[in-house]
Amino acid sequence: MRLISNEHALSVRYWSRLTVIIFLVAVSTSALAKDTSPVVQHYVADAEYESFRISPNGEILAYIDRQRGENSVLILNLTDMSLKAGFNSPNAHVDQLYFLTDDHLIVDVTDYRRTIVGRDKFIFNIKKNKKIKLNWGSHVSANSFSSGWLRDLFRADISIYGVDENSAKLAMGQFDKRKSTALYLADLETGKSSILERGTLQTRSWMVDRENNPLIRIDWDEDSNEIHFFVKKDKWQVLITLESMRNIRWSLSENQDKLHILGGKLDPSSVLSVSLTDGSKETSIFTDMDRDASHFINNRNYQTLGVVYGGLKPNIRFIDAKINSAFERLNKSFPRSEVAYISGEDSLEKIIVFISGENGAFDYFLFNTSTLSLTRLKSAFPKIKHLAKRELLTYTSSDGTKIPAILRLPVTANANAKIPLIVIPHGYGETSSVKFEREADFFSAKGYAVFSPNYRSTDGFGFELKNADMGLKNDLILQDIDDGIEFLSQHHSLDMTKIHAIGYGYGGYLALLSAANYPNRYKSVAVVDPITDLSDFPDRDFNRKALKEIFPQLEESDTALQDLSPINYAAQFAAHVLLISDKKSNHHRQVKNMNKRLKSESKNVRLEVFKTKHGILDSKAYEKILNEIDDFLQM
Repeated sequence: MRLISNEHALSVRYWSRLTVIIFLVAVSTSALAKDTSPVVQHYVADAEYESFRISPNGEILAYIDRQRGENSVLILNLTDMSLKAGFNSPNAHVDQLYFLTDDHLIVDVTDYRRTIVGRDKFIFNIKKNKKIKLNWGSHVSANSFSSGWLRDLFRADISIYGVDENSAKLAMGQFDKRKSTALYLADLETGKSSILERGTLQTRSWMVDRENNPLIRIDWDEDSNEIHFFVKKDKWQVLITLESMRNIRWSLSENQDKLHILGGKLDPSSVLSVSLTDGSKETSIFTDMDRDASHFINNRNYQTLGVVYGGLKPNIRFIDAKINSAFERLNKSFPRSEVAYISGEDSLEKIIVFISGENGAFDYFLFNTSTLSLTRLKSAFPKIKHLAKRELLTYTSSDGTKIPAILRLPVTANANAKIPLIVIPHGYGETSSVKFEREADFFSAKGYAVFSPNYRSTDGFGFELKNADMGLKNDLILQDIDDGIEFLSQHHSLDMTKIHAIGYGYGGYLALLSAANYPNRYKSVAVVDPITDLSDFPDRDFNRKALKEIFPQLEESDTALQDLSPINYAAQFAAHVLLISDKKSNHHRQVKNMNKRLKSESKNVRLEVFKTKHGILDSKAYEKILNEIDDFLQM
């Protein structure tokens, strides 16, 4: 790993060219440049810049630069954007970074060179321009993953729970010899660590107070699928037990006297507060929202700054009324883009946000909550200039369920021409929103209208949509999608003879089922590693639990495995089908079998296979996928 010094003339000259542009909050979208020739490489490229962070005192900016295929961390003085420190990482991929103090970053890296992925986490001392290895018993550095691959695989997944600047220690978790998560203290200057407290075999996480003393222990009972929160008094005492670990998020109140929890099977529109003193419960913050609470915005010590809510255009509510008012004004200035908080100084006067949607693919800004000025920092995808017009829709499905959706319309469309339509059902656990989405925005730029419905069972829009009956064969989900197409046909000038469906994973599964159940609707279907046969999964506990979570009908019907599998409806297909699969995918055998079944029914089907190193879709894989789909749709 090469360090960047202030004597490095080339780097200094290069980074001094960082352009800073001041915008008023009411910036006009008409000022944005347009490029009417979408290039697939621009849409599949990795983000050129990521993980923008501002120091606690608001004086330093740090971020990851991935230009030219390299990985560098740049640390700048925010006043004049001069280079302060940094390093290059030629062999390890820098995943993300966070400020621990004004002088220390925590950096996560991944090494993809080996057969098994290696991960690591280390401290970077800004004043000394020096990397400090966290010493928890491994001798593996950020760029030399040489031993203990299983330990390496999980190293960067361990959380940092807090930092105490007075003692110059950080609190972190790490697997101990019992394979549970123990609580460690690490020195910020040496990286040396010592165990502070051991948990049980079920311990998965911790929370600490401002002095890094153990405050809360979080255990997960896999057999009962219950999560237990313990509070530290004279001894550990159960504070609250909740059913299901899925999507549970937690945070501490400003005074660290209450535990805030959201997700799981709690009321999705509110945050549960539990007193650490007496265990009393209340839903005291932001109970007036009509959408799901998604996650917390926390400071360095897991204290709640705000709550992020889902929806077609996600929103943030900050605890501080002044900050919240300023952020609301910013958010309203970009009605068809997502405005999201990334990082902030301790006072939150200066915060970093990204804006993604109709106004730009993914742009980073510095926002001053006092002056309401917006400073453009960098664009993650600077070569994408042509973003679709977005329409935020809500339509009614046949049984009365309200379905929120996004329609992207090409900005270059002829007003008198009927536009071909692509339907893209999102994957399981995902949401379609206004922000930049690779496939949807690429094909819209190619001249298609792209429809992304948030069908029943989707998170982010409240209990009614999340828990609506899906039908024994997911037929009500399919009805949601088809009712949306019918709604569009009545309100937009679309070519209803040219409807295509695209999907990945579970989204691909729904695309296939839609084509089988509504054969006269679709001209073609292109899917990437879809689930095609629910009976073709290894018989493991993890697979059984995952399938029952995705397909609750499995517990309601003995024939559900067959009824829910697209492979059993091959004879019903009229659309042309493109199957794309990675040899490393868990669904690869299913996809091959789907191809054989469709061919046995004399259907028009084509299978394209590629291979990734770790089963991870990179820019090359995405380029192959988008090119294959683009060519297929034009046939």
